[in-house]
Amino acid sequence: MYNLKVIKLNIQNNSDFKFNFEKIYNEIIAETLKLLEIEGDTELSVIILDDINMRKISKKYRNIDTTTDILSFPTNYREIRKLIGYNLLGDIYLSFEKLELQAKKFGHSSKREWSYLFTHGLLHLLGYDHISDDEEKKMNAIAYKIMEKVKVSRDA
Repeated sequence: MYNLKVIKLNIQNNSDFKFNFEKIYNEIIAETLKLLEIEGDTELSVIILDDINMRKISKKYRNIDTTTDILSFPTNYREIRKLIGYNLLGDIYLSFEKLELQAKKFGHSSKREWSYLFTHGLLHLLGYDHISDDEEKKMNAIAYKIMEKVKVSRDA
C-alpha cells in the first residue's frame, strides 16, 4: 500500500513576481510521488528568481552565460533517506520572467507553464533526464500524466 506522509515545500521568492501556485505544486508533488511509488516524508525547495539572477546561477553551476527557465539541483535522495529518514529531493530554480514570456509565446496560462516546468524540474530531482530521445519521451509521458491528474491542461 502506498504511504505518503508529509510534504514540505519550501518556497523562496527572490523576485517581484506574485507567486500563487503553492497549492498546485503540493498537488503535483503528491501525484508524482504516488505515481512513482515513492513513499515517506518528502522535502524540496523552489527558488523564484528574475532573469539576471538566473543567469548568474546558470553561469556559476553550468558555465553557461545565459538565463534559462528552470534549473534543478537534485540530491541523491535515496542515499540521503538512509541517513536522515526522509526524502530530501533538492532545489528547483525558476525564472519568473522566462516562464511568463513562455506562457505567452506558447499560448498557455501562467498556471499551466508554471505547473509543467515545476513538474519537469521535480522529475529531474527524482532522477529523470532527457539526454536521449527515449529518456525525453519517458519523462514527458510522466509529466503529461501528472498534469492530467492535477487537471492542468494546455489551456488551463
